[in-house]
Amino acid sequence: MSQKTRQIAQLFKEYKRQRATADSANLAEKKILDEGFRRMRVDLEKFIPVFCEELNQEPEIGNILECGSNDDRITVTCQDTGETLSVNFDEILHKVIFSCNKPVKVRESVEVKAINVTGWWFADKDGGSAGAGDDSVSWMAEKAIKALLGIPA
Repeated sequence: MSQKTRQIAQLFKEYKRQRATADSANLAEKKILDEGFRRMRVDLEKFIPVFCEELNQEPEIGNILECGSNDDRITVTCQDTGETLSVNFDEILHKVIFSCNKPVKVRESVEVKAINVTGWWFADKDGGSAGAGDDSVSWMAEKAIKALLGIPA
């Protein structure tokens, strides 16, 4: 073996070691992001229908909000105007997108971000915390539902 082949073999060995370490870290981060997204989705799937039902009980609202869902989306429809709020789940990007065009336009997103390999936090579109503490996702959902009702942020 020549000096050149030994160097290449050593570089290859080091590259394989670094790649294995990076793959392990990426897998750990993906598991954290997947878990954070799963929890965010479960929280929204529980919160939004309950919040709409509570609002419907208020005399001023008068039972006009209808909530529905499928595999990748929750929709809230304001029955008196026909306007819709869409809450779309993007599992690949670990993101939830709230969008409503009328009566108040809103397009907001909450994304799961990793904290090292120990946990996650929820970030708004600017990268900051999406609300306060554990209520960050419900805070964003409330903001979007208020937009559907014509209440500006």
